[in-house]
Amino acid sequence: MKRLITALVAALLFVAPVPAAAAVAPDEVLTDKGWLRGTSTPAEREFLGVPFAAPPVGALRWRAPRPAAPWTGVRPATEPSDWCAQGGAEPSTDEDCLYLNVYTPPSGPAGLPVLVWFHGGAFIIGRATLYDGAELAKRANAVVVTTNYRLGVFGFLAHPALRAEDAVGNGNYGIMDQQAALRWVRDNIAAFGGNPGNVTIFGESAGGGSVCTHLVAPSSAGLFHRAVMQSGSCMHQEISVAELNGVDFSGDVFCRRPLDPAGSLACMRGRSAQDLLTAVAWDPFDTLLLRYKPNYGGGLLPRPWKEVVASGQHNKVPVIMGTNLDEGRVFVHYIAPQPIDLAAYRGLLFLLFNVNAGRVEREYPGAAYGGDHRLALSAAVTDWIFACPASRLATALPAVRFYEFTDRNAPVLPGIPPADWLGAYHGAELPYLFTWPGVTLTPDQTVLSDQMVGYWAEFARRGDPNGGGRPNWPTFAGRNVLNLEPDNVIPRTDFDARHKCAFWTTVPEFA
Repeated sequence: MKRLITALVAALLFVAPVPAAAAVAPDEVLTDKGWLRGTSTPAEREFLGVPFAAPPVGALRWRAPRPAAPWTGVRPATEPSDWCAQGGAEPSTDEDCLYLNVYTPPSGPAGLPVLVWFHGGAFIIGRATLYDGAELAKRANAVVVTTNYRLGVFGFLAHPALRAEDAVGNGNYGIMDQQAALRWVRDNIAAFGGNPGNVTIFGESAGGGSVCTHLVAPSSAGLFHRAVMQSGSCMHQEISVAELNGVDFSGDVFCRRPLDPAGSLACMRGRSAQDLLTAVAWDPFDTLLLRYKPNYGGGLLPRPWKEVVASGQHNKVPVIMGTNLDEGRVFVHYIAPQPIDLAAYRGLLFLLFNVNAGRVEREYPGAAYGGDHRLALSAAVTDWIFACPASRLATALPAVRFYEFTDRNAPVLPGIPPADWLGAYHGAELPYLFTWPGVTLTPDQTVLSDQMVGYWAEFARRGDPNGGGRPNWPTFAGRNVLNLEPDNVIPRTDFDARHKCAFWTTVPEFA
């Protein structure tokens, strides 16, 4: 009977069935599109560059992801795909990028919890293969999936002509790509030893913002069962604003047609990926302020996240979320790599806060930071963009576990300009969860890493991070925040006061 079922499934997929006498190797798995051959060692298995949607190229640019095509024979899954089109330090013009990677422990019991990672990068840069999930899969005894999704102008462009074509997708193609990856997980992960009924989505920065988006997106319901947001909450903009930006962008690529929106869209689809990327001015403030991000007011996100959560109509799953103590320092380091004087500090405050710049300066005077205006600006950015929005979201959601990563001796990740003042910067917690080439943790940092992986793994298993002899992690309840620092993993209750969140209620919110 088993051989008959295999043959029938293969025939339906237009795949030649494996001969009855042949045994399937441990690194070969049958998906709904065909056989995959990955690689395996005694410690782990990995399947790289697995297509979860059709290439969004040509006429499929700025359209909802389409199903991937089936293949015949056994498809190699031993090399990662290219990353999605983007500028920055690792540029790419490849729009054929909707691929994911699967990492598992050695073949063994089925029904393992599944962790699906959404990478960060301000929704404009980043790639799945930067995060090697093999070691995490082994340490957490879970199946780990990392996925690409469309970025920047390719993933989050909104335009009136796109609304007329598809109001659901308009400006949210990158989020729809993530949903397509989650549907692939639902339909296929059991073949890799994972439990499709126990999927945790987690991500950092824009990846954390993506997780938050799925919490409030009606069409994401049922695709995941737990959620972890690292240094990112609901970072959305109203669709009408995004459409105005899209119309402006059409002019930047010489495609603006005021009386012919459809012609404008056709013109933009005819431009090369490089033309589109060239038209996007690269600016450190883009990374900080998120020119491209998910949009509400359309079919995917009908309402602002606050309304959805307040009405109790969000996707109700257990949540971990948190931020790092010095999130803003790495951004300020890019904007001002050298010390700045008071005049420069005030100029940057005005760029960020306009009429509220003076009030922000009074809350964050340089004198309170040893006369280093970069530290003062970094603290304001940390509290405005990361700490206080996260606290507001945690307060609105039920039964959240909240953390703050505070290791100011965290190693600096490759690619970040080194500086001795970065502290617990944005992204500093990543090598405590993922193995990072060229990064070595000290013995006490390794202990913290083990604790963090233990919390995340236990949460993925049963929705509660506690157990295994680790310090107790209470629910947030408006005040309880777990401090993550070597030899100092304890609950604290001073998060809002440390980050001046009462003040930030009097300033226009970042998101």
